[in-house]
Amino acid sequence: MLIRLPYLTSRDHIFKFNRRGYTTTIIWISIYLFGIAFICFLPPWEGYDEVAHYSYLQQMADTGQPPSVEQGKLSAEVEAYRRVAPTPYSTTAPFDKNGGVTYREWFANDDLVKNLPHSKPSHPRQYSPGETSNWQGQHPEFYYRLLAPITWLTSDLSWSSQLFLLRWVSWTLAFLGLMISISATARMVKLKFPEMSKDYSKLSMSWPLIFPGLIPEFARLGNDSLVVLILSLVWFLLIKRIESSQRWYWYVALGVILGLGGLTKITFLPITIAVVIWLTWLEARGNLVDRFYASARSLLVLGLFFCFSAKRYFSNLTEHGSVTGLVELSSTDVPTGLFWVGAFHYPIEIIKGVLGIGMTFIWGSTASSAYPPVIFVLPLVFLLFGILGASLHLLKHKNNESAVLALLIIGAVGSGLIYYLLIRIAVTGVGAGAPGWYFHTLIAPLSLMLAAGWNLIRTKIAFASLLWRFWLGYMALFCISVTWLQLTLFAGCSFKTSESRIYSLNDLACILDVPFLHHRLEALTFPTLGWTTIGLAVVLIYTAYSRNRGIDLQAGIR
Repeated sequence: MLIRLPYLTSRDHIFKFNRRGYTTTIIWISIYLFGIAFICFLPPWEGYDEVAHYSYLQQMADTGQPPSVEQGKLSAEVEAYRRVAPTPYSTTAPFDKNGGVTYREWFANDDLVKNLPHSKPSHPRQYSPGETSNWQGQHPEFYYRLLAPITWLTSDLSWSSQLFLLRWVSWTLAFLGLMISISATARMVKLKFPEMSKDYSKLSMSWPLIFPGLIPEFARLGNDSLVVLILSLVWFLLIKRIESSQRWYWYVALGVILGLGGLTKITFLPITIAVVIWLTWLEARGNLVDRFYASARSLLVLGLFFCFSAKRYFSNLTEHGSVTGLVELSSTDVPTGLFWVGAFHYPIEIIKGVLGIGMTFIWGSTASSAYPPVIFVLPLVFLLFGILGASLHLLKHKNNESAVLALLIIGAVGSGLIYYLLIRIAVTGVGAGAPGWYFHTLIAPLSLMLAAGWNLIRTKIAFASLLWRFWLGYMALFCISVTWLQLTLFAGCSFKTSESRIYSLNDLACILDVPFLHHRLEALTFPTLGWTTIGLAVVLIYTAYSRNRGIDLQAGIR
């Protein structure tokens, strides 16, 4: 079927559009396959907070009710698994102890159960409360209600198989959000900022390579996958508003989608406030009557959001002592009021915490939180902050509406994360624990600003093209290295020591023995399917670039 596009007037242009579209489609398929390959190699519970997310899902599937303060416990079956099979390393010292079994201990001890990850249960698993509190119980239930039927239907599968399917569904939701986010932004860039179209194409389609923390963030069990999908729909609607004025039903749709976001994660509270501020700023530029209607439409969006989400936030306030429900705000040991200002007694820890956010955005590892030496990541953080700083010039552009929107959303979410960091520093005196990988949910506004920053750098610095090639090459080596180190961690060849979260090695031969690593990984995961999926993705990328070298990708992603 031929789709007629008004801006394509010749068969030659249509042919070029199809070739560009072919290349970009192949890249999208390859990104999706890399996400599936990551899932194939990910042992049970190695995704961030998966034990808590799964317990929430299982409780929702079997009881129909979300966790509460009294009943919000981890699943007893998950706790039983932890006693005899490996779970992630600790994120706090001593790093080589996790309260259960580490990968290294599991492979070294013949008395531990070796077939549990791939063994089917004697009867379908059902939720029963364990002893540990579910620290993800503060989240609204929309994501968990969506996946609860799948959890119930797969309850008779092995742990590895059930988690594979649940992670695959989450990754698919996130992948749809990534496509919508980048496609909507690419269209807006072409219309409003055509001078940076090529820069946006290169940066957005290279995102999983230059910011490899994206796949561990979404190819796992967790509500962030639904966050990025809902936020992509919000961003799509807001881009439509930038293009032209909208009728009242557009505001209803925006309020409803934001409300669904509020039913997914507290992140949407600051996002909604940022969107309402932006709408008021954008529309209140006329006379008094125009300002009145602008305020009424903004209040409609805000009212619809709270119609969906107010009940959950009120429950958090009454049950946990804070709107967010965060453990740090709920603890009886935490003083009330502006206690977070105490963090400023530790200025070095604040700097370390902010740099940590940047580092875990670039590469967040997995739940074991094993990292390469800081020296290999820190220069990338400075590059990231430099590009973001350069992007501020977009505020001076005549079409600055999207830049203002992007910075409001990034600033709102970033402020919440900094607030969380300050709380942790005030309580613990340590500048760590604020997860930068959450910023991947903001790929739509972030990709716009990073492309704007890179566009300025490219036009001002003579060796920018060389820097881009070096950046891609370095990140390719970085991705291969950390991926291999992760596999050796799961196979028990590398490990964390009690004092350090950096990968440690005793036996170099072990990490280079591919058949041995494959054999060990088979006890936990699906390495054969993983290698096959990676090989297919690499072949597809090579084929696409070899056939379409030198073709601009912009037309293919609008």
